[in-house]
Amino acid sequence: MLSLSGTSATRTNFASSIAGSPVCMATGPDGNLYFLSRTNSAVYKITYSNSGMPAITNQPQSITIAQGNTASFSVTATGAAPLTYQWKKNGVNISGATNATYEIQSVAFADSGNYSVVVSNASGSVTSNNATLKVTAPNTIPIAEINTPAAGATYAGGDVISFSGSGTDSEDGMLGASAFNWYILFHHGIHTHPGPAVSSGVTSGSFTIPNTGETSTDVFYRLYLVVTDSKGAKDTTYTDILPRTSVITLNTNPPGLQVTLDGQPFAAPVTVTSVEGVLRTIGVVTAQGSYTFSNWSQGGNAAQTLATPVNDATYTANFTQNQNVTLTPLADAFVQNGSYAGTNYGKDTSLIVKASTVNGYTRTSYLQFSLGTLSNNITSAKLRIYGRNAENTTSISLSSYGVDNDAWTETGITFNNAPAASTTALSSAAVNNQARYYELDVTNYVKTQYTTDKKVSFLIKSPTNQNKKLVFNSRENARNQPQLIIVSAANRSNNTSNELPIVAADNFAESLKDVKIPVVYPNPTEKRFNIRFPANYEGRFLLDIVNEAGIVYNLGEPRISAGGSNINIDISKFSLQPGVYFLRINSNERHNQIKLAIK
Repeated sequence: MLSLSGTSATRTNFASSIAGSPVCMATGPDGNLYFLSRTNSAVYKITYSNSGMPAITNQPQSITIAQGNTASFSVTATGAAPLTYQWKKNGVNISGATNATYEIQSVAFADSGNYSVVVSNASGSVTSNNATLKVTAPNTIPIAEINTPAAGATYAGGDVISFSGSGTDSEDGMLGASAFNWYILFHHGIHTHPGPAVSSGVTSGSFTIPNTGETSTDVFYRLYLVVTDSKGAKDTTYTDILPRTSVITLNTNPPGLQVTLDGQPFAAPVTVTSVEGVLRTIGVVTAQGSYTFSNWSQGGNAAQTLATPVNDATYTANFTQNQNVTLTPLADAFVQNGSYAGTNYGKDTSLIVKASTVNGYTRTSYLQFSLGTLSNNITSAKLRIYGRNAENTTSISLSSYGVDNDAWTETGITFNNAPAASTTALSSAAVNNQARYYELDVTNYVKTQYTTDKKVSFLIKSPTNQNKKLVFNSRENARNQPQLIIVSAANRSNNTSNELPIVAADNFAESLKDVKIPVVYPNPTEKRFNIRFPANYEGRFLLDIVNEAGIVYNLGEPRISAGGSNINIDISKFSLQPGVYFLRINSNERHNQIKLAIK
């Protein structure tokens, strides 16, 4: 029990003297705590009592002992201290038997009977159950011996272990199979679990070592043999079977990316010692910042299960660095129904979207992009359009749809001849009255279109008749044109990514001598950072931060003066979690991406 009332937590026992090997604690519908005792093969209940009365948690057990051997009874109890004990035989106090354990040295037939104990304290007393002592004729204890596996035997996961043994007794001679009882305990650290099931009533047999389950190496199997002679005397022996181990190393290329081992993430390299033959599941986080998983050095899927090899082994996950490409439209236009259904608006500076029940007021917009210069390993595609809703309402829904027919032209498309679009939306967004870029995920559709004609067309519209207008910039607008941002996995040795270097703040001035691109400092940061724009940057730039899950945080749209500027960005309002993010700096002419670490 933890007490948090003081300046620091203090720990005290919640329940004491509980039954041995407690497992599987659970709260019952009555509010009490229950647990299983493997030692006693019983279910126990922990209840609260403020009376301090003694309570017996482990009763004394009946035993059968041959004449001349030692008999022992014990009890465990709880209650307000001090506790006193008084053992009884057949209801009569035994002089001097006042401990929790009572032993009778060299028992005789006269010692047979029922034994109990009274546990007392200042609050009261409780009497245990009777435990019967049965004394038999003198008998020599038999001798149990395990012949195989031999001492020092080892195992790997999946091995079949053969065992055999013998039992002899001075009175009975060689004991038959019916006198044999075998069992196995799996030792893990300082505790044990039941091991594989083995048959009793046999002098030999076999069992299979599991290759799943516990992955630690502080483990071994202990094989027990108990032989019982005709008069009930027993002898127990055991032998240990120890694990053979090897070392597994998980690496990444490039180094330092994330891998998973048995479902848990680690930064590579990670090295573990494992029991040979035991199955381990390795995997990767497939997309990590600007890197995408390519393959494992040994082949196979991104997530795979391998048997721990006999010899040490290294498995390397190879990644390719992503190439970010920002495309502007080949063509874009909106179309309008009603009396304007034959009118072309291809040269308008806006793309208008409106769904209306009134004929002549519905508008939808079309955009077309060329994909011909991209890598064929596309991992992400985001359609970005800049604008807002013109109704000053909280939000209006917007959806994107695929258009398979790319034959339309910007100066020829009208409502009457506009190509049909898919009826299933690719993705949706909520557009509010803040003018900014809104993103629509079109990854799967772009991948499909790339394999056909290297072009892609989209329809954007409101999915319901909301009678609300959305206005976005077209490619004819002077700034903030539509974009299709493609992330594809490029060969690392031929990488053309525009990810920028990280420059230390303490060497900032020196590092800017030959820099022709923006620099972020301090990096890592916590709540604020600066962006230093070189002299060759001028105009208005859209700034945002993207996390690895693709969530975008808009930072505004500052205007950069000729000759360079240094701006300060406050990110405390976003409550960003620590990790790696990407700062995107975009204008009509320039597109940069900088890795930003948040601490």
